[in-house]
Amino acid sequence: MSKKQKTIIKYSLLLFVFISLSFAVYKELKNSTPQNITAEKNNETIPSSAPVIENSDKTKTVENTNSNLVLNNTEKISKDISKDKEDKKNVLKKAAIKGIKAADKKIIAYYFHGNARCTSCLQIEKLSKGTIETKFADELNKGIIEWHTVNVEESNNVHFVKDYKLYTKSVILSFHKKGKEKKWKNLDKVWEYLRDEKKFETYIQGEVNNYLGEFKL
Repeated sequence: MSKKQKTIIKYSLLLFVFISLSFAVYKELKNSTPQNITAEKNNETIPSSAPVIENSDKTKTVENTNSNLVLNNTEKISKDISKDKEDKKNVLKKAAIKGIKAADKKIIAYYFHGNARCTSCLQIEKLSKGTIETKFADELNKGIIEWHTVNVEESNNVHFVKDYKLYTKSVILSFHKKGKEKKWKNLDKVWEYLRDEKKFETYIQGEVNNYLGEFKL
């Protein structure tokens, strides 16, 4: 091989090495540009799942807010419904009372006594009044039934002795329609059941219920 050929091969190898090194440097510089560094940095500091977590928190916050609004609205609606029911109940109750007054049907329960009040007399009054107040509380409130304790020895009440043929302390039921008394009954068995409160109560309750049946006529 001539000297000239050796020189050409030598410079060719040097050129190849130079080109290889230049290419390697270029590739390294390209991979190290600010854009790639920023992207790598962002990829390292901000995980791909971060936005999902952030959105999840926001979604939960919105859901909680909406849940609270729903609960508040539900409670308000429940209160409104209860109020409406109560209002309707009062309206119906007033209407029922007005209907009774318009028809003027009612039962008056009297207990008649004199100035002298014996133990038996007081017991009859207590049991009669107690039975009507506990068993017919709704009817009393609506005005369907009235209770009156009357002293027949007072001047304004003497006429009751003749009206109901009274001869002793008595419980009288009187049925009224359109302002007029239609019928009455002396519950004279109160003396018979005086010592048996259960029978006394059943007797009074049964007689009042019989008179309540007149409201269907």
